[in-house]
Amino acid sequence: MKKVVKQVYDLTESDLKDYPLWIYLSEDDDGAIDEASVQSGTEQELSQTMSMYVAIAEFKLANGKTLCGYVCPEEELPDSQPLIFVGEQKFNFWEGMSAPDELYLRSFYNALGLERLDVFPIKWDCKYVLPGWCSSGVITGFGFISDNGQINYVT
Repeated sequence: MKKVVKQVYDLTESDLKDYPLWIYLSEDDDGAIDEASVQSGTEQELSQTMSMYVAIAEFKLANGKTLCGYVCPEEELPDSQPLIFVGEQKFNFWEGMSAPDELYLRSFYNALGLERLDVFPIKWDCKYVLPGWCSSGVITGFGFISDNGQINYVT
């Protein structure tokens, strides 16, 4: 199978359906640009490496609607970096050092055509999990680190 290298933030729903596993590359690997470079891979290849990876996941909204996206199968939101596709748009639930602004939140709910209570909590399920990794999780909102170093969530 042909190998594809992309930046993780450039992955599309089609990429994940074609190649459900993407392994992070070292900056020294062929084709890598930086630490956000990923390469399509197989479960066998993944089991032979200690690299971080992202894999296709199903996301189930509070109202039962399901969407496609990806996660790094880790327990905590900052580590799992979940992202979902809504049409041609993509939404990441980990915002890092700043809270998402109201415009981002509105665009998320408008893309879904839903209200906040219809969306959260979101349950995710990942089928491609190595021993020791997490196969499912729950997203309670958009996470970020506040000025005091605490993880907070907004919906």
